[in-house]
Amino acid sequence: MPVVKLNIGGKVFQTTESTLKRFDGFFKTLLETSVPITRDKNDNYFIDRSSQHFEIILNYMRDGDVVLPDSDKSILEIQKEAQYYMLMGLVEICEKKIPKKVEKILKFLENENQLLEVIANITDKPVLVVYYTLEECNFFKYPRAMCIKKFLAIFAGRFEIYFKCDSASMKINKDDEDDEDGGWSYRIYDTTNGWAKSGNFENVLKDLPCYYMGRYIKIKNYKAK
Repeated sequence: MPVVKLNIGGKVFQTTESTLKRFDGFFKTLLETSVPITRDKNDNYFIDRSSQHFEIILNYMRDGDVVLPDSDKSILEIQKEAQYYMLMGLVEICEKKIPKKVEKILKFLENENQLLEVIANITDKPVLVVYYTLEECNFFKYPRAMCIKKFLAIFAGRFEIYFKCDSASMKINKDDEDDEDGGWSYRIYDTTNGWAKSGNFENVLKDLPCYYMGRYIKIKNYKAK
């Protein structure tokens, strides 16, 4: 079985021709076509890439699978090399190993100064502040039947939405265990109406569409004058 020597960034690796031709990609094309490639003084194939992770590249081509390191940085580097060598199977293995970034979908106000800053910079879109409460020992009670992602998907295009802890309403002793909104509330700040509306969070899905449509009609009528 023919042995092939590869000079990867100055370091020589040896493997079999069948290993290099196992998967479609850079090496199979190299060996099966007449694509021009540089050779070193010992007539080894010279590839101007880092040799740091090439042993992992070879192990993948030998076995069809590979154990990746725990470091996200190293996995990203291996993925980049796999992309260069057009080893899509290894690229997919790297993608599965790297945790996907969680999109930051919630914007929080930490204090009254930040709230004032937001209100002062309101433009066309009204600001909706959702006030949540903490119970004893900072326990967090979530409103029943509430899906934050769905809520944002519906209203984020119409309001600038922020979340703020309502410290004035922090509950030391919770009497009503059946409180559906968990003590949450909301308040709308709007350049057209000032402090326009507030209410319990359990009514938010009913109140906001009505408020927004009323605001739209009011602005439309104002512009028509």
